[in-house]
This record gives sequence, structure tokens and C-alpha cells, in this order.
Amino acid sequence: MRTDHPQIVTGRQAEMPAAEDRDTGFPGMRASRGAAGGNIGRVGFRNHHPEGMVENSPAFQRRDSDQREPSPEGTAEIDCLSRPSGTYPAPTSNPALKRRAIIVCPSGTKMAVGSKRTKIRAPRTSAFSLIEMMVAVTLLLIIIAALLAVFYQTQRAFRLTATQVDVLESGRAAMELLTGELPEISASGRDGQVNVYAQTAFPALIQPRPAPSAPRVNLIQDFFFLRQNNDDWIGTGYFVLPFSTEPIGTLYRFELSVTNVTDNSQIYWLFTNFLAATQQNPPPANSHRVIDQVVDLRISPYNAQGQFWTNYVDSKYSFTNSFTNSALPAYLDLELGILEPRAFERYKALADPLVKGTDPTRAFQYLSNHVEKVHLFHQRIPIRTGQ
Repeated sequence: MRTDHPQIVTGRQAEMPAAEDRDTGFPGMRASRGAAGGNIGRVGFRNHHPEGMVENSPAFQRRDSDQREPSPEGTAEIDCLSRPSGTYPAPTSNPALKRRAIIVCPSGTKMAVGSKRTKIRAPRTSAFSLIEMMVAVTLLLIIIAALLAVFYQTQRAFRLTATQVDVLESGRAAMELLTGELPEISASGRDGQVNVYAQTAFPALIQPRPAPSAPRVNLIQDFFFLRQNNDDWIGTGYFVLPFSTEPIGTLYRFELSVTNVTDNSQIYWLFTNFLAATQQNPPPANSHRVIDQVVDLRISPYNAQGQFWTNYVDSKYSFTNSFTNSALPAYLDLELGILEPRAFERYKALADPLVKGTDPTRAFQYLSNHVEKVHLFHQRIPIRTGQ
């Protein structure tokens, strides 16, 4: 960018060294060299002042201002000029000459017409208006809100997936434990001794489902069975200790064994210890926790043709004295239902008797209305020594 500085042209710079008398460049004015040489003499007018006006008088200055010609294009008149450093004013000051000093403007610029002073304008800088800023902030808020909604949905889906994975892993671990022991059921062959036992411990939890599906019926059974390992008879049982009076709780595994059985009382002792363990809270030392949030646990007997043995099961779906002596089912259907942890925490808040304002009826209703929160595991297990 070209940055030419204004050039000041005055009467002194316009002096011609060869001429005695020279034209000042202004109408009606000439400058003459004084007798001393080198110094500018006074500046005079070729014509006398009209009507006896005195030079430098206010009336003369007004007349001079009215009659002088306009400055050339690209120049501007100023009223006062600063002298360069080291210079001195002329002996005779001529206000008219001062007024006629000219500023030559740089190339490519213009002065305002009729302006007597130079106007230096700062470069114009662009900026955002208030409306533009408000629009930008609004758009930014909309984008942030959309991103937060996506983030929350993703986080919620991640939590649900993690919860389902935990429930599935826990359920599969419990099913592997049960399916590894149930095929080993053995008949004692002794009169009156129970080989397989199942007792419904709680009222059924009925969960309605959308039509045309039938309601879901959840049962919790305490069941016991005998196994034999060489000379050892092992009594194994599974039972659920409820959180309150509702049909949901923690699954425990019971195990006790005897060696060198000589009479029936020893095997019966295994069974009676299991019944006693189901009534203790906390359970005894020979019972160990397996899994929480259990709402469904039951076994169903089937014969060798795969038919359900209805005559061995009572109205409560229990068979307490059906398989004794040498009788065993050919198959057992195992079913396990687990409630999701978040739903279980909500249920505990509604059913906790220590919290003021809780209602067991509301807790039971909550379980009944959330069939989608229950994860079911089902498997048919063959009994090796079954009939």
C-alpha cells in the first residue's frame, strides 16, 4: 500500500532564485527579494487595497476569503501550518499568505470539497451485530441440546445393556450349577425316605401380559434331592429367603452329607436339616448365597415319554412325598426367573417396613405390573437313574 505524506507548499518554497521579482502563485500577489539578499521581503499586492482597507484588517481578510479562487483538485486549504523544526517566521507576517498555503494530497485520494481542514479517517473495521450474536448463540444452544439428548440416550442404552449382561451372566451361572447337580439324583431305596422334594414356599406372583398372551405365573419352590458318591450320601437343597413377605428374595444352596449309612434315620436327618435351614434368617453355615432378585424357581417332573406327571403334583404345584424309596422322575424341567436390579431397588423402596409411608400392597402391585423386567431361564434336565 502506498503511503505518501502530504506535501506542504508555501510561498517560501515557491521562491525562484534567479528572479528578482517572482510570482507567488496567487492572484494579485507578488514577492520581491529584499536588499539584504536571501531573505524574503514583504509580500504585496499589485493593486491597492480597495477603499483604503488596511492589510491584515478583518475586513480585508473577509474580502480576500470571498474572492480567492478554489484550491486545485486533490488539495485542501488549511488555516494554520506548523513550521518545520529550526525555521523562523518571516519578518513580516502575512495572514493572507498563511491562509493560501496548500496541502498536496497523496496519489489516489481526494479531499472533501469546500473543506478547509484535512480529515484523516481511521480504517473501517467490521464486527458482529447484536442480532448476529444472538442468532449464533441460539444455534449453538440448539446443537448442544441435541448432543446432550443423544448422549443421554446412548448412556441409558449402555446402562440397560450392562444391566442385562449382568443378569444374564448371573442367571447362566446359577443354571450351570443346578444343571450340574440335578442329573446326579439317586434313589435311596429305603422305605419312607425322600429322593426328590419340592414345596411351593410363597403365593404365586401373577404378571399380566398383553393379549392374547396368558398371564405369567411365577412360583418359588424349596426343593431337595439326594445324591450318592461312593459311600457318602449327600443331601442338596435350594431355597429362597424373601426380602419381605413378597415372592422375591435371595437364592441359597444347602448341602450336608453322611457316610456309611446303616439306618434310615441318617438319611432322614439330611432332609430335616434342610427344612430347618429354610426357616432360618440368616441361614446356617452349611447354606451359601447363589443369586439375588429371584422371583421364579421351580422344578417339574416328567416321565420317560416326556409327559408331565400330574398325579405326582398337588394343587400348589408341590410334590412333597411323591418320589420316595426307589421312585425318580425321568426328566426335571428347571425354571429360573430373575428381576432386573433397578426394578428390584424400586421394589425394596416400596416394601421396606422401616421406611415411613411404605405399602406392601403397592410393592406387590409394582412387581405384578412389570413382567418385562423378569429374565427367564428354562432347561429340561434328564435324570441318569430315572424311570
